[in-house]
Amino acid sequence: MKEVYKMLRYLGISLSKDYLKRRIIGHPDGFTFIAIQDTLNEVGIQSSAYTITKCDLKNDGRPFLAHFNIGDGDFKFFENVEIADTLFKDFDKYWSGNVLFIEKTDYYGNHENNELLKKEKFHSITLIIITILISSFILFFEITRGSIYTILITLTSIFGLYFGWLITQKEFGIQNYISDKICSLSKNTSCESVLMSRGAYIFNWLTWGDVGISYFLTSLLFIQPTSYDLLKINIYSHVSILGLVFPLYSLYYQWYVVKKWCSLCIGVLFVLIFNGFLSIYNFLMAFMPATNTINQLLTLLAFLFIYFMILFSWQFIKELYKKSLSSIASQIKVATFKRNPKIFFSLLENQEINSLNLPISGESIRIGDEAATYNILIACNPFCPPCANAHQNLELLLSRYPGKISITIRFLLKTKDESDKKTFAAKAIIKAAMYNPEEAIRDWYSEMSIEKFCLKHSISEISVDSVIDQHLLWSKQSNLIATPTFFVNGRQLPKIYNWKDFIEILDYELKQFI
Repeated sequence: MKEVYKMLRYLGISLSKDYLKRRIIGHPDGFTFIAIQDTLNEVGIQSSAYTITKCDLKNDGRPFLAHFNIGDGDFKFFENVEIADTLFKDFDKYWSGNVLFIEKTDYYGNHENNELLKKEKFHSITLIIITILISSFILFFEITRGSIYTILITLTSIFGLYFGWLITQKEFGIQNYISDKICSLSKNTSCESVLMSRGAYIFNWLTWGDVGISYFLTSLLFIQPTSYDLLKINIYSHVSILGLVFPLYSLYYQWYVVKKWCSLCIGVLFVLIFNGFLSIYNFLMAFMPATNTINQLLTLLAFLFIYFMILFSWQFIKELYKKSLSSIASQIKVATFKRNPKIFFSLLENQEINSLNLPISGESIRIGDEAATYNILIACNPFCPPCANAHQNLELLLSRYPGKISITIRFLLKTKDESDKKTFAAKAIIKAAMYNPEEAIRDWYSEMSIEKFCLKHSISEISVDSVIDQHLLWSKQSNLIATPTFFVNGRQLPKIYNWKDFIEILDYELKQFI
């Protein structure tokens, strides 16, 4: 998924990560070129997949998403063939010969993606502002105290805390543009290989990211609350020097055991090493007055208390975050289940056929071939925005798959009295539909204004009372209360599906027969 997002970012296209994940992974075909293309098409982005030779790919020169025969199939984004050969040494061995090109465009998006993108941008901006404000406050506090040592410790701890968060995101499998860039600096770097290995866990539940975040946050809190405190600096210096043991273990583990380097981990190790040697220098150069053992022990216990409080609080926050991610994963699984045409049509077959919900000869508003495979009957309200949206989407399907779909519209009415605006509008639409039902429905649902509709269509004096009576009778017999309600070949949609789900599934199903 991150490779698709990386390619879009390279092309200057901003789409919601959450939207891409939900739509691509939840696609009936799974994570394939078809799923990617369908998702991009939903937001108005054109793409094309080809089976191509490496020579032709090189001559083309466009950035591409390549498919590799690794496991169940994998995708990688490359700016060009030369970069592909540099970054992926076995490119020729594993490349399937299939690539996807995405057309750059300035006009794209849909309501769902746009709303999710707004939320993601708001959260990112909020996090940046909070981080800057807190960091600025801490630095201002340190600068006014006049301690070079604590200023440097504060700066490096903020740096280490940020890298610790990037490591945690990797452990969660969350995509991040910055960490992806850092982790792909060379062929020998693979943050995931190191962070997901057994040696990156302490006691099978504590990760390097947990330790890093807890340690650097403790460092910031421990040295901030009071004015320049030599005892605290003395204790923290001892801890920093002892912390030099961890870089030795981590470097050995990455070099000798995993044989891969984690660039994010190296960033954290750099901070630990810098702080350790800074503390050694501070010991050698600064005057440290003698203090009794009890005070030293109490200060050390205070440091450990803060550390473990943060560590266990972080574990609690992590669990809540995992549940949130698990909820998203569950939603994707449900979406995958719902978008599977076999499951949908199996559930539809279990729905009872009601002859009342089948189109009859001489329907007042019917569009498409009466002998179509899918006879869709919709209960509508003339002033229902979702009905308008549903009809516009069905019209697109009708134009794509002529002869496969027929659309019948019946209005859900309560009275025959023309003083009721729904009844008055229904009569006007039905009269216009006698001449051209497709145009009448399209014009009505594009404006939903009686005045504008009557200007386009000369409403004749023909009586449609008998038709209104049929709609009233059907409204009473069907016991429907919500619009739009869809019936497919006399069967109502299963309860877990809405009309948007149905149109998407039908589009996918009919596409297979083109």
